[in-house]
Amino acid sequence: VKYPPEVGSEAPCKVSQVVFLPGRNGEFLIVVADGIITCWDVPLDGSEAYRFAEYEDPRGNKIRQVVVNEDPTHPVQLAYFVHDDVRQVLSSFV
Repeated sequence: VKYPPEVGSEAPCKVSQVVFLPGRNGEFLIVVADGIITCWDVPLDGSEAYRFAEYEDPRGNKIRQVVVNEDPTHPVQLAYFVHDDVRQVLSSFV
């Protein structure tokens, strides 16, 4: 599993999107960087943020965009778009 480079590393990563998950008090941050979705917990108490999950498209396509569900009670929290040479795909996960 590849992670985007850590802050301060020599290799920059291309961040294409940053969104907060609704209903989480602004503590869960979703970042799309280099086609990979990473999920961060950013505690509001000032303690250090940490990455707790990442996701890559199983077909190897770079993720282009995420769309967050505005209903925090719905089981699907976000959907993502990928684009390959043949089709555009919308997928979702919890």
